[in-house]
Amino acid sequence: MSSVQLVLFDLDDTLFDHRICYRGGLAALRRRWPELRRHPWKEAVDVYDRSLALLHPLVLQGTLSSSDSRRARLRSLFQEAGLDPDPGTLREAETVYAERYRALRRVVPGSIPLLRSLRAEGLRIGVVTNHQAVPQREKLRELGLAGLVDQLTISEEAGAVKPDPAIFEAALEAASVDASKAVMVGDSWESDVLGARRAGIRPVWFRRGTEGPADRTVQTLRSFRPLARARSVILNPPRRRPGRTG
Repeated sequence: MSSVQLVLFDLDDTLFDHRICYRGGLAALRRRWPELRRHPWKEAVDVYDRSLALLHPLVLQGTLSSSDSRRARLRSLFQEAGLDPDPGTLREAETVYAERYRALRRVVPGSIPLLRSLRAEGLRIGVVTNHQAVPQREKLRELGLAGLVDQLTISEEAGAVKPDPAIFEAALEAASVDASKAVMVGDSWESDVLGARRAGIRPVWFRRGTEGPADRTVQTLRSFRPLARARSVILNPPRRRPGRTG
């Protein structure tokens, strides 16, 4: 029988399909402003990803608003195409992007059956996420996940950002569960896998095409389907290979 009592999940690109939403938003921008298609699709995605990696930490620190961060990312996208957008164009671009992003909001395939299955066994479900509280709670409600999650630990409220062990320790304390009885499932190698390890929690890397080292000591899932395999990986630690003798 599994000793797991608490299963923690990242939210963006683990339970919530952020990737399909933001790429849909970028595609909508390229339809509205054909000049943005001067560069291949992959280059546009790379530009946006680099801007996000640079600016999102400032949002987490509270020194930049989500709206200002989004406008800065959009400005970079236009500038890479040789355009100099005025404030009106940026406001329109933000609206076009946000409307498409919201229209595409969905859960990662297989996540809801997985949460229901784990809860049916009496396991506690938590979410540990780096972001501001309002948008993350909104996502859980809109996606139908709120009733399947027992606790939500958000960096803005916890005062710590993954991979800081403190945010994981806050989640453990909220559940009154020891780290040895918990599992963390997330898509980020640095934030979720290494962060969980530093807190003494067994990580499961949800590797949906994301980059990271080839570390065979970390259990990996590329999908929550089939359900039986996802459950098995989450609930059962890897078997230790017998040592050599002689």
